[in-house]
Amino acid sequence: MREIKIFSVNKQLLETIWPFCFIVTILLFLGIASMNMLSSVRAFVGGESLWSKSQKESVHHLNVYARSHADGDYQRFLNAIAVPLNDKAAKLELQKSRPNINKVTQALIQGRNHPDDVHGMAKLFLMFQSTSLMRPSIQYWNQGDQLIVQIMQLAKQLRQRVQSGNVNEQEISTLLNQVDALDAQLAPIANAFTESLGDASRKAQNIIIGVMFSITLLLVALGIVFTRKIILRNAASANALQLSEERWKFALEGASDGVWDWNIKTNALLLSRQWSTMLGYADDALDAHYEHWEQRIHPEDLSKVLSALQAYVSGDAEKYAIEHRLKCKDGGYKWILTRGMIVSYERDGKPLRMVGTHSDIHEQKQIEASLRESDANQRALLEAMVDGVFVAQEDRFIFANPLLPKMLGYTENEFTNMPFEKVVAPESLSIWTKRFNARISDGPELIKSYPVKFLMKTGENIWLDLHPSRVIFRGQPSMLGILRDISKQKEAEDLI
Repeated sequence: MREIKIFSVNKQLLETIWPFCFIVTILLFLGIASMNMLSSVRAFVGGESLWSKSQKESVHHLNVYARSHADGDYQRFLNAIAVPLNDKAAKLELQKSRPNINKVTQALIQGRNHPDDVHGMAKLFLMFQSTSLMRPSIQYWNQGDQLIVQIMQLAKQLRQRVQSGNVNEQEISTLLNQVDALDAQLAPIANAFTESLGDASRKAQNIIIGVMFSITLLLVALGIVFTRKIILRNAASANALQLSEERWKFALEGASDGVWDWNIKTNALLLSRQWSTMLGYADDALDAHYEHWEQRIHPEDLSKVLSALQAYVSGDAEKYAIEHRLKCKDGGYKWILTRGMIVSYERDGKPLRMVGTHSDIHEQKQIEASLRESDANQRALLEAMVDGVFVAQEDRFIFANPLLPKMLGYTENEFTNMPFEKVVAPESLSIWTKRFNARISDGPELIKSYPVKFLMKTGENIWLDLHPSRVIFRGQPSMLGILRDISKQKEAEDLI
């Protein structure tokens, strides 16, 4: 029961918060994705700046080398031109059907891009290379790479002339003029490349903002729908619970039962009007606290009441129901039947709240005491009788004087509550049952006496003469019967 209660609370909590957790998770994912995307676009912008700077430096170092013929200047040219060449290698690898990402990242890092940016740059290229976001930039990139290849070819020719020792200033000048012309062509391409990346960055930002805004509206709408459903469902449950509680209280008050509600953690008690008036108090005259209730229990009943309550609260007993006496306003004691059950638990499984009823059984207890006194006198009379006496209800013998079970070979405990078919012989059972049902109904009294064959415990038959009458026993229509042994009479009749 406790596990079910805790599970129910956790389930309701989960059902309430999951739409908001889902919305926050999606927005968080979109936020991270958008930041990564913008970071990758800006990394490309930074990479283009390095590309342009390195290209300019390479042309400068090549011009210096043409005059100095020093290997160090040519190596500086190679170091500078390596940036656009590595960027080109990364691009070509990414354009393959199954690119090697390790090669791509290494090439981008050698192109002086920051190691933390290269993975995002590769993902952005792969995702958007065929879209309007990246296509213009890639076209300008391709044009620039073609010119870089031509510069590299001219540089190799220049290097061969210098290394051969056959240096013709006119040829050197022609090569440098071609390099400068290519450099001049690269300038507008680099600017266009930069502008296209800027456009791509702005487009990406606008796309992200639009997507974020649209998805946010969608998620908020979904959240409102789900929340409304949850609220309506909880409201319906609350209304149903309130209606059920009102009906329950109405039924209990109508049945003259008092209602109590005990907070086990704080020991606070809520008592209904009938609970108080049952003990002779006005609605607000009783101090509603566990200790005051405990003080009203009769000293002779206190131990058993507290033991039963503790056994139920601790889980050692399946139910809590006990009869005891409570002190009334006039100082006297009244017999009460109290029942209760735990209705809620704390998160750790400990009982939190217990609700129950008080039923006034004082008059019943007084009647029982009187009956016990009269029963003692009646029992002495029944034991003195020479005939068997019984009371039957619901097709069984619920009471008998000591002589009747003895006549049939049973003890009193064995005979009490014994069904008719156990002791009435099969040939007499049908008429016995028919007349029994007719007698306990509201119809006229039937035959005043008739013989009935009974079965003894030993299996032998015994004939008994029945004198039945209709009575009310313990509040129910019953049959009172007197049985006299006529076996010898039947034997004599058979001989005749």
